Amino acid sequence: MNNNNNQKEKIPRSIVIANNKKQKEIKNLLSLRDEMIENSIDSILIKKFVDEQYEKINKEYQDKISKHNKQKLQNNEMLSKIKNIKKKREKAVEFLLKNKTFLEEHGASKEYVKKYVEKQYQDINIFYDITNIKPDDLDTDNDFSNDNVDFID
Repeated sequence: MNNNNNQKEKIPRSIVIANNKKQKEIKNLLSLRDEMIENSIDSILIKKFVDEQYEKINKEYQDKISKHNKQKLQNNEMLSKIKNIKKKREKAVEFLLKNKTFLEEHGASKEYVKKYVEKQYQDINIFYDITNIKPDDLDTDNDFSNDNVDFID
């Protein structure tokens, strides 16, 4: 009964694949070791070979896990950035509506208010467009770009 309430979290496919590959490689390594023992190969050489292969297998596994974690972190950062942009867009639209009300209360023509609101709304939609966000844009620590630098000869 307790098991049904606490269902296991679904393990990501990349981690399942990495686990399966690691287990398969370890199984192959152990069979190689057994074959070496059967063929009377020096135990020191066998131990050295097995240790090197085991380290290699673990390194590959850790690389795949860290790659998965990095992608997960990037996805979380992307989601956070999108939420932030959506909040800023909502505030900009609220501010635009306040400006519209202000203009209407102070006698601006309906045509002027309509054009103003349409133009500002288009600008807001362009400025807060979330379709242009890329994972590379998440690194906001370096706001300087070498594209606009003029070097003195």
